[in-house]
Amino acid sequence: SNFLIDIVDIYDGSGLEPGLGSVAVSGDRITAVGQVGSTMPVEVRIDGKGLALAPGIIDSHTHFDAQVTWDPMVTPSPEHGVTTALIGNCGFTIAPCHSRDRELTMQNLVRVEGMSLEAMRAGKDGYCEKPLTLTIAEGKLIEQVVERTGRTFQVGTMQRTESGHRFLQAIALVRAGRIGTVKKVTCGIGGFGPSPVIPEAPVPAELDWETWLGPAPKVAYRALPEIRKGYGGGVPLYSNCHYAFRNWHAYSGGKLTDWGAHHVDIACWAIGASETGPSKITPLNYAFDVDYDKSGNPTVDDKYDIAISYNIQADMPGGVELLITNEGDNGILFEGTKGRFFVNRGKIVGKPVEDLADNPLPGGAIEEVYGGPVPENHTLNFIEAINAGKQPISDVWTHNRMLEICHLSNIAMRLDRALEWDPEKREVIGDKKANSFLARKNRKGYEINM
Repeated sequence: SNFLIDIVDIYDGSGLEPGLGSVAVSGDRITAVGQVGSTMPVEVRIDGKGLALAPGIIDSHTHFDAQVTWDPMVTPSPEHGVTTALIGNCGFTIAPCHSRDRELTMQNLVRVEGMSLEAMRAGKDGYCEKPLTLTIAEGKLIEQVVERTGRTFQVGTMQRTESGHRFLQAIALVRAGRIGTVKKVTCGIGGFGPSPVIPEAPVPAELDWETWLGPAPKVAYRALPEIRKGYGGGVPLYSNCHYAFRNWHAYSGGKLTDWGAHHVDIACWAIGASETGPSKITPLNYAFDVDYDKSGNPTVDDKYDIAISYNIQADMPGGVELLITNEGDNGILFEGTKGRFFVNRGKIVGKPVEDLADNPLPGGAIEEVYGGPVPENHTLNFIEAINAGKQPISDVWTHNRMLEICHLSNIAMRLDRALEWDPEKREVIGDKKANSFLARKNRKGYEINM
């Protein structure tokens, strides 16, 4: 049917304020976005006053990212968008989809953890937010499906494309030898403060708790009354659901797989370790806000159980020391035999950067790092990759390799010991217990069947 969503706040993923406009839909396709004429013939006109709409694919870092797009020819929409794509997994905003895709779409939305695999096997390209997986075994499954199906699959590590190309410039500086031989890379990713006791609470009427838990263990819903404000706001500040799911090992990996998934990715890319891994992970010092038993499990279930402070060393190829810490500024410090510099999303500073005024990088250095022209944003890289039938800059294989460092760091802290890692076999050497953390058995009814 034809309908018009009128006078609605339209978010296009650019990070700018929304624009007031309309979205017209005809059949299974968005046909116009913006100032749509009031005389346009439609069967249904929907008053969107006070509502927000993100039509189609939008910028990955906004986390409005479980959208089905609409054009089977994969052409750009009036704003952003392609269409054989099904992306997820933080929030849900659905654009119109063809009737033939309806059943698959609903199945994927109910079972988010299986979304990417089922979607790709059904011939869809896919995008998933970082961290891509809860376990190392899940990453291997996605790799297998991407290889078998040949579909395009992008991960939301948008620092590879965006942030004013600061991270690309950092990698170019390292590759150009501006700090000599790299000896140490420090990833400052911040930490969480102590957790209050979070009591069991009534499940909100709008929340399907059973489905939200999905493959995770069945537990009671927990929350305190205080509401989170700002980014990710509108939900309880302390809970075991959104936004605070990051703070529970049953659902995520704390800052290690949050900011760590961004900065460790850039660090590995810069030192040429995107296709390999560490030989050893050592938790130098760390602290939890709860006690853990000898099997690596928290002894209480009413407080956040991720590490709140840490210094973790990863022994990388070429003798490079990779340090992941909650201390200092958020960003990455590169140190070599001839100098050092610091980079984050807002700045890149240090003498090697200052020296660029008199000794700039060679022309095309940024493009050489990226592997070609750098698109305007991460979403456009996804669209271009789909159109070309290839993998994007943030592919599943390099993402998994660096994320293994983050997962192993959490395992090492939970077990209170260093772990020796075989990057070829992708398993912990001589530690059966540690290897048991590389996969998780899904709850009955939420299995991933390959």
